[in-house]
Amino acid sequence: MINYTWQVLSLYTKPSLNGLENVVRRVTWRYQITDGGNYGEIYQDTYLPEPSDTNGYIAYSNLTEETILSWVQGIEDVPALQVELQLRLEKSKNPDILENKLPWILEDRYKPREDKYVVVFNDEPIYGPVHWHSDGMNSALESCGFPRSLPEDILVFRKGIVPYDKPLIISANLRIYKVTLLNDQPPENPFYDNGHIVWDFSGDIAIGTYESIEKNIFYGKEYVQSAINGWEQQLNDTPVKVNINNTDMWFNSHLPYRLDMSYQLSKLDDTSTYEFKSMDGKWFSANKAQLVEILTLLDSRAEYARNWEREKTILKDQAATISELITLFENSHNEMVAWLSVNAPGN
Repeated sequence: MINYTWQVLSLYTKPSLNGLENVVRRVTWRYQITDGGNYGEIYQDTYLPEPSDTNGYIAYSNLTEETILSWVQGIEDVPALQVELQLRLEKSKNPDILENKLPWILEDRYKPREDKYVVVFNDEPIYGPVHWHSDGMNSALESCGFPRSLPEDILVFRKGIVPYDKPLIISANLRIYKVTLLNDQPPENPFYDNGHIVWDFSGDIAIGTYESIEKNIFYGKEYVQSAINGWEQQLNDTPVKVNINNTDMWFNSHLPYRLDMSYQLSKLDDTSTYEFKSMDGKWFSANKAQLVEILTLLDSRAEYARNWEREKTILKDQAATISELITLFENSHNEMVAWLSVNAPGN
């Protein structure tokens, strides 16, 4: 299916004209035709006339791409442009000239697109290592003051056919290197920055080595506190087993549940009972003494979880190094695993 697409690429304005500010005088645009994976496109500038009616003038800040394109299409011969685009589309489907490899470059110098690159500015990496991505590479070069329109030598370099794997020297302080990484990036770790690379730019290829660097202890403490809070919640969420009338039942230790049980207990005398259902779906009738027993066990669980969280939080606050935080994290995790192996349902 054939589609036509317009896009405004740049606007050029005159700061002041006939009492108006930021008057658009030139538009750079692209008109593209696509049909499946084939396409053709036209890049062109359109020069706009001076505004003839100041009453209908649209301030620069209020302009939209639709408005600009309506001006361009009112000036350009759109049917003629479409004919040209159709010719270019057919040429892309059946090219009469094909790009080929340079015969003086050995076959093994043609590197696959899996190569990675790094942009180096003033001996510091500013982009990479990445597979070549034109938009990202252009933006990185542009941030160093290099023109966004890449010259042919960079386009050749992108295709991996630079002989001898030499770095591409763009200016005295700006280069693009192909990359060799001596090790794989370590897996993500909450206590270490495992994306740090130590670079060697002394040779023709940039040599990179991943290193693990301790994160700021503030971020380590945030992570450990989050884990402690989660484990405390798990302690509270794990049902409490109570044996009533020779039957094991499971109860929730959450505060609302305990408050409701306390309320029901306050209404019982020594001879009355209260019927309710346990977490595992068993109905039973409990007298006052049994409710006291159940509530005592639930309160004990909640107090255990609270004290456990308080103890671990104090140890976290006292930790002075990442190593101490890691030890606390691992010990706390092991405690939870051991505790659940005894207290969780099914054990």
